[in-house]
Amino acid sequence: MSTGTSKMTPFADWEWRLTEGSFEEVFATLEEVVAHLEDGRLPLAESVACYELGVRLAARCEQFLAEAELRVSRLEEVATSFYDAGEREDDDLDS
Repeated sequence: MSTGTSKMTPFADWEWRLTEGSFEEVFATLEEVVAHLEDGRLPLAESVACYELGVRLAARCEQFLAEAELRVSRLEEVATSFYDAGEREDDDLDS
């Protein structure tokens, strides 16, 4: 994908955020890309490049969210096992 040399979009910064940024940075970059596309003043080639980058940014956001969901699920499993173990212990003490 050619990122072009236009001064209208900060492709290098956006690409860096895609690979190095946090979820919040990637999401904010996606919003910037969408704003540039909605503006309608980009040349066709640059619009296509922005769209491609937007798709990659959206996929990265989904990856961040999937990873966070997995971490939360694992924590819930651990918390549930501790809770269940505590409940069994309480039942044993009541007997």
